[in-house]
Amino acid sequence: MSIQAKYVVRVGVLATLMAAVSVGCTPDQINAATQIMSATVTPMTQAPAQQTPTYAQRGQLTLNKQSFARGERIQVSYRAPAGLDRSAWVGIIPSNIPNGDEAVTDAHDVTYQYLEGRTSGTFVFTAPSAGYWDLRMNTSDSNGVEIASVSFTTR
Repeated sequence: MSIQAKYVVRVGVLATLMAAVSVGCTPDQINAATQIMSATVTPMTQAPAQQTPTYAQRGQLTLNKQSFARGERIQVSYRAPAGLDRSAWVGIIPSNIPNGDEAVTDAHDVTYQYLEGRTSGTFVFTAPSAGYWDLRMNTSDSNGVEIASVSFTTR
């Protein structure tokens, strides 16, 4: 850690201790806070490892309409971030299933198709039984993350 960084940390510790004294903290509380704030901070020396795409790296799903008859063909256009796992997938899930967790979504999909490394294209699905549904894109078929969703109804 540079001398400047150590100075900034020490000034921060002193300012916090002065504030603790001014609000009436006990000596034991101040001592405990001092120990926590005096911990050594180790700067990162290299970039973090590549991680699974986050919600900031969104995909996109687009339907040409939001209501379908049971058995009707559903065309969904998609765009996905480059670099997703080949097992990234788009599937039809009941709308009442919570968004976000691929394992939960996977347990409730009625049909799905893999992206297989593609970053854009169109999938065709068959509309399921009457109800409220989502098409959802997930980053992989193993502990993935949902990165896109679009809702539709069937009648």
